[in-house]
Amino acid sequence: MPLEQHPASSAALEIDGLIVDETITKIGRDFYETFHRQWEPPPMAKDYIILIKERPMMGNGAFVKVIVNEEEVIEYQLQPRHDLIEEASGYTVSVVYEFLVNDQLNRQLEAEGRKEKEVY
Repeated sequence: MPLEQHPASSAALEIDGLIVDETITKIGRDFYETFHRQWEPPPMAKDYIILIKERPMMGNGAFVKVIVNEEEVIEYQLQPRHDLIEEASGYTVSVVYEFLVNDQLNRQLEAEGRKEKEVY
């Protein structure tokens, strides 16, 4: 059967989550790979993009910035030590996970016509 006869819905082609690597140095690449290996998205998270950007520093360090859906979530100044990169990556996974959970809850509230609960 030709492809034209198979209806393709846009929902079937949707990507639920994407992690984009914009690192430059080995430090940034190690952070990205560690983050990617540890990442497990929340079950209800849909349509998100995680962007990991890097800006090299003078010497042996780098600034790594993590952006989720065009909103900066966290920034680190990394040193070329594997244990520190692992620790920063693990913490970043938990911060991004929490961000996506809160974002999904806010989307649900908006869809129901209610406002986000304020925390005092």
